[in-house]
Amino acid sequence: MKTTLLLLFAIIAIGHCQDSTYYLEPKSEETDYDLICNDHNITINFSGLELNSIKENFLSIIKYKPYVYEVRTQTIYPKLKKLFIRNHQNPLIFLANSKTNFPSLTHLHLSYSTVVRDEFNWLPQTLEYLDLSGHNLETLTLTDLRNLKWIYLDNPKAKCLRQVNLKNLISLKYLSLPSNSISEITHETFANVTSLLFLDLSDNGIRYVEGGSFDSMQNLQFLNLSTNNIEIIQGGTFDKLKNLRTLALEKNLISMFPMISNEIKLQMLLLNCNNLKSIVGGTFAKMPYLEKLYLHGNEITYIDQEAFAGLKNLRILTLSDNKLTSLPNNWLLPMINLERLDLSNNYIIDFGHLALSDSSPLQYLYLSNQLEVIRSISLLENVPENVTISLKANDTTIQKCVKEGEKYNPRSRLYG
Repeated sequence: MKTTLLLLFAIIAIGHCQDSTYYLEPKSEETDYDLICNDHNITINFSGLELNSIKENFLSIIKYKPYVYEVRTQTIYPKLKKLFIRNHQNPLIFLANSKTNFPSLTHLHLSYSTVVRDEFNWLPQTLEYLDLSGHNLETLTLTDLRNLKWIYLDNPKAKCLRQVNLKNLISLKYLSLPSNSISEITHETFANVTSLLFLDLSDNGIRYVEGGSFDSMQNLQFLNLSTNNIEIIQGGTFDKLKNLRTLALEKNLISMFPMISNEIKLQMLLLNCNNLKSIVGGTFAKMPYLEKLYLHGNEITYIDQEAFAGLKNLRILTLSDNKLTSLPNNWLLPMINLERLDLSNNYIIDFGHLALSDSSPLQYLYLSNQLEVIRSISLLENVPENVTISLKANDTTIQKCVKEGEKYNPRSRLYG
């Protein structure tokens, strides 16, 4: 009976355990695969799969320098679709002779194999899912893989990847690149990556983003540039991202956020933990769908009366941990759906300087214990009718900005 092998789970391990036998079984993509043992001699048992044959030298191991192993296959596996190779112990290079070795491969997991060589020209056109988490790559080049949809390159320990070159990955939808050492984004970085929906570049060393670098990503919905070293964002950088829903720029060095000239569908904008000094009129005017705006942990001393013009759908606004001493009259009026406002830990000591409006739908107002003066009971007439005011220190649900050397979680989200 002819049987198709859909999943090959190969474990390559070098160590000091006793010899062992591993029984190969069909597994699903979601299964949590565990390393079995680090030993010199390992047997892979294919019983129960009803295979017709396994060709000679289906895998070979070459130790080409101390503690670095090359795993190379010369055999053709015409029906193989999913291949999992993991190794937590030693640097590992997995290679095939050509694209013909795995002509049907759709899923390749080399996670925690500490891949060290940027040599992926053997990957077949059929590949859809590539996991290189835990790699030791300094550069990555992937070109013309027209069916590739998912790429994982998370690397929280080594942080050695400094350059990526992705061209003509026309089906790519999900790209995860956090915790690497990428220092700049240019037009060439993501050339013709037009189908991308999710892009995570957090916790790199990005200092420079060339204007127009994301122009080809008109379908992008999530962009994470948090926890980098970005100081300046050029005008027009996000103008073409008309379908963007979430933009995370928290924990950078940004001193001025550029006005966006084209209307976008942004719903959440994270600009907290930067170096913003002021919010000028019209900054967010092209973001009519914005619901959550995080500006806490900056150096803001001035907010224009028209700073939040156009934000009719805004529900959450954080301005805590800034240097505000007062707010302009009628500044709340454009935000007709605002529910939560955090002004705690500023320099506002006079209740009248909050410039509240009794017509505001505000439900929660956070002020910590900074207020010292309520000049007149008449000022309370401007307080929204159903608002709950908290004067307790640190009575918020936002994550505070951290000092250098402290742990920061770029994936934390605020107010649920």
